[in-house]
Amino acid sequence: MKNLPDTELFEQVQQDREQAFEVLMHRYSSQLYDVVYKRLGSDEETKDILQDIFIGVWKNRRQIQVTDSLYPYIYRAAKNAVIDQLIARQKKVSYEDIPEGSLYSTLSGAEDKFNILELQQQFRTAINNMPATMRQVFLLSRDEQLTAREIASRLNISEQTVRNNISMALQRLRNDFRYSQLLVLLPSSLFFGSLVTLA
Repeated sequence: MKNLPDTELFEQVQQDREQAFEVLMHRYSSQLYDVVYKRLGSDEETKDILQDIFIGVWKNRRQIQVTDSLYPYIYRAAKNAVIDQLIARQKKVSYEDIPEGSLYSTLSGAEDKFNILELQQQFRTAINNMPATMRQVFLLSRDEQLTAREIASRLNISEQTVRNNISMALQRLRNDFRYSQLLVLLPSSLFFGSLVTLA
């Protein structure tokens, strides 16, 4: 199996054969690690990104088209993840800590500067428009950074209800705000953690 081309291996992956997936991961992990680590210089961040990429490949295996090699797909995913991580690193303070009247740039060359006060108001409005339970759960998660279990205990609801409400709240926000804006508005732990645990 180790000598099979990517196209044949990925056909097996699409048939849910985990051994074929493991062969592909082993085939490209080292190469992809070097690409990401060279740009980030962090072993922990690099391993997290690789894990997320391969989780994404497995979850989307039926939609991914491999015509020759899987590498171009995972390379693009790695490149995008590195850009996102570099933007996240530059986020030094949450939006609540930014002085009144100041402006904040999104740090992405493709993004225009926006007025942080206006963005704050739009964000507050979006939260206020959430259903009551969703708003409570989301604010406890964002402001107090409580776990799903802690929120469930405080509000006397199930942990799954907590997770569902956070997921729905984040989806609402993703519909209303750009990715780079949410990096400013949300704690990184809530935003990035949701990509795996709440997807």
